[in-house]
Amino acid sequence: MTPVSKLKLAALYTHPIQYFAPLSRALARRAELDFTCFFCDASAAERSYSDFGVPEVWGVGLTDGYRAEFLRNMGGRGGYGHLSSFVNPGILPALWRGRFDALLLHGYKSATHLLAVAAAHALGTRVFVRCDAAGDGRSSAARRALLRSFDGALFVGTKNRQFFLDHGVADDRLYFAPYSVDNDLHRRQARDAAPLRTELRASWSVPDDACCVLFVGRLAPEKNVDLLVRALATASDAPLHLLLVGDGPLREELARAAAARGLSKRLTFTGFLDQVALAKAFVAADVFALPSSREPWGLVLNEAMNYSLPVLASDRVGAAVDLVTPSNGRMLPSDDVAAWADTLSWMAREKERRIEMGRASLRHIDGWSVERTIDGIVRAVLTR
Repeated sequence: MTPVSKLKLAALYTHPIQYFAPLSRALARRAELDFTCFFCDASAAERSYSDFGVPEVWGVGLTDGYRAEFLRNMGGRGGYGHLSSFVNPGILPALWRGRFDALLLHGYKSATHLLAVAAAHALGTRVFVRCDAAGDGRSSAARRALLRSFDGALFVGTKNRQFFLDHGVADDRLYFAPYSVDNDLHRRQARDAAPLRTELRASWSVPDDACCVLFVGRLAPEKNVDLLVRALATASDAPLHLLLVGDGPLREELARAAAARGLSKRLTFTGFLDQVALAKAFVAADVFALPSSREPWGLVLNEAMNYSLPVLASDRVGAAVDLVTPSNGRMLPSDDVAAWADTLSWMAREKERRIEMGRASLRHIDGWSVERTIDGIVRAVLTR
């Protein structure tokens, strides 16, 4: 029997990211693919979390289980997201040597992405792009031309699909590859930590009778955490406790604001937590809240839903349109303190309803799995 040839697929990422490692491992396991992943910079992961004040240590091997190659970065100027952030001439000989059938880009804004596109076109390699940009109706001629030059675009959700349509990408070149997390991993962690719930809540000074509202992320302006602090102050009679996981430039300012409002005993800062410790925070919580004023997606919502938590998200969170429904949470205005306070108070009062909403979260996130993401990627790259 003649062996079936595998499609040679290369992926280009800026740096190892905890959310994408399960995808890369799953792609490497697919029988129809020969998968290689290129990274622009090994140190970018630590730099991208520099505002936490600690190195990024996730407690998992982010490059285990698949073929990975790190390219030398000659850029790094201008900050993440700029053209000069990643300049990796080594992508040219890497693509030449590999003679790949398809190239999957996560993002498209750096010099290395543009070099990779040019090299792929010269080599006859088909190019696909995946990103989390949200459609806002705005476009530019240069961006439209670039995005329309790709053989396909993999959209992660409703707003991201609109982004590609706004930039002139034809509907028949759009493939759904949802933003997902390792659902099985988070559910195992939830089961493992569940017996420790009472102990964990006590360790973070969460009262037994309180509704624990969890936020996870950088304590930075775009996360809009001050809204939660103000909502907590407004809901002064509700048995609520705010658990803030993460660190960042606004931590001290938020602590002072909480103290000035007399909230110090109703709020706990944990600092940065690695993946194992973060699972315990999810288990300790009763509700998850993401009030961001700017959030293209928000994969932490996916994570929270795997811990059977009802979810509250602002209308500026890209994932909210797809993941938050009346049965499992609420989507609220990013600037309406009263609406957040009323909703948090309702959550504190309605324990049984809150538990039902958490179960709905768990059911809903089943459809946003790594397996479905991989199926979308494979369908795209195998389509001719």
